[in-house]
Amino acid sequence: MPLEPPILDSRTWEDLVREARERIPRYTPEWTNLNDSDPGITLVKLQAWLAETVLYELNRLPEAAYVKFLNLLHVEPEPARAARAELTFQLEPLKTPTDPLTVAIPKAAAVDVDDPDLATPVSFETDRSLVALNAAVGAVIVPRGPARARHAAG
Repeated sequence: MPLEPPILDSRTWEDLVREARERIPRYTPEWTNLNDSDPGITLVKLQAWLAETVLYELNRLPEAAYVKFLNLLHVEPEPARAARAELTFQLEPLKTPTDPLTVAIPKAAAVDVDDPDLATPVSFETDRSLVALNAAVGAVIVPRGPARARHAAG
């Protein structure tokens, strides 16, 4: 699936006019008439329209132009490689004493992504065999007093 070229600037005409109006009091405090009937506001709106036209054309550049710009910056594309993901296997809790404490997961075991928002299913495969341990932490024992200090220093 090809990468979509980024939208370099998503500002609209309204965004550009609002930004210009917000800057007027800071840079020209003597300009107090910010109504639509003011000739200066008409020029601001005209400039925003021209800027939006330029931004629209800039965002329509073909992908080849992006590649050329990246080449000018000496950025080379990396070769394609398989996606990697960290998987977490959650085992069913033990119910009887005969339930296995370990579960073998073979190399190349297929794992599907469960996401209803995905248009096409995504699958991963394990790149090595694994052993899942069906155990939980029962207790954590922390020594008190000088024995703890000796253990940390040693």
